[in-house]
Amino acid sequence: MQALVELKTKINRVLDEALARGDEGGGDEASAGSGEWTPKVDLYEYPDRLVLKADVPGVAPTDLEVRIDPGELTIKGVRRPPADLDPAGARRLERPFGPFVRRYALPESADPDRARAAYQLGVLEVVVGRRDEAGSRRVPVQAD
Repeated sequence: MQALVELKTKINRVLDEALARGDEGGGDEASAGSGEWTPKVDLYEYPDRLVLKADVPGVAPTDLEVRIDPGELTIKGVRRPPADLDPAGARRLERPFGPFVRRYALPESADPDRARAAYQLGVLEVVVGRRDEAGSRRVPVQAD
């Protein structure tokens, strides 16, 4: 049963990332300047925590939202164009602006009460602790 839960989690991650891109894998280039973009994200899993690092340069910390719901981590944000940007003078637009949303399935061991988020040098780091499963054990089934 645990193998099925892990498979479901992996499938959810792949689907969430594809849906967050909103394309067939075109990446950021397809949406440059269009008002939607997808920050690059690294995910790490350790025995005691999960770590997400998202590249969000140019996004103000006040424009970021991190939410943990049962079984899901969501990061949202918006990168706003500079106030002095004059679109009439644009010759090339490669830096996308606008909103983004990324969602990730969390394992059952994730502990929302042990979550924290920090922003430094354009990188959002979200750390979600895991519940201590040291007390778990297999219980043998006895037959009559």
